[in-house]
Amino acid sequence: MTASALGIVVAAVPRSSLSCRSFALSLALTGCAGRMRAQPRSTASGATASPFAGDPRIGQYVSSGWTLATSSFWLCGPEGLVLVDTQFLPSGGLEAAALAEQSTGEQC
Repeated sequence: MTASALGIVVAAVPRSSLSCRSFALSLALTGCAGRMRAQPRSTASGATASPFAGDPRIGQYVSSGWTLATSSFWLCGPEGLVLVDTQFLPSGGLEAAALAEQSTGEQC
């Protein structure tokens, strides 16, 4: 399954806005990191996905150990789902997107 088949849009962000947005996102995710309460969802590949503080609109996907346990984060906003840091392998990025969409359900 390809990214376009899933309706995933990849867009480049200007470097100057990326650093400011990345900093703001890292502050938000750091604040939420200690409040992770929900049980992580495991996949057949050994990856896990879990929402922060039980809120499925914000979550983290961690790939399996053989792909360096790379983390991705999802945010559900008014315009749709945003996946941040889309993995080391394309297959991991697709799996992260699918799990994020499952977790957010109809909310995004």
